[in-house]
Amino acid sequence: MKNWYDYLDRFEPPAKDSENENHPPLSQWEKNVLEPQDTLDLHGLDRESALRRLDQFLQGARHRNLKKILVIHGKGLHSAGEGVLKTSFLRWVAAQKGIKVKKAPARWGGSGASLVFLI
Repeated sequence: MKNWYDYLDRFEPPAKDSENENHPPLSQWEKNVLEPQDTLDLHGLDRESALRRLDQFLQGARHRNLKKILVIHGKGLHSAGEGVLKTSFLRWVAAQKGIKVKKAPARWGGSGASLVFLI
């Protein structure tokens, strides 16, 4: 066992099937090699403001040559139906080139956050 987080990850509950469709499991390299190099928290923003801030943030991250970003979008517990920010975030990212997204491990927010890989 490499570290305490690896031990804790063994006990993370399995993700729901719908989450697995949008967030395939992390590879060993993605999970262990890099900690997120920066974090963007979108809590409290409306959809348009969140997507505008996300776009600006990722442009800046590319300029700084960052590869792994943690985006906290929340689980949508205060939304009617699906989470507005989470759904908007996933749709926006799917339309972008050079971006890979995975569900964050529990230690970084689980289903309320996503790891963004700039490739």
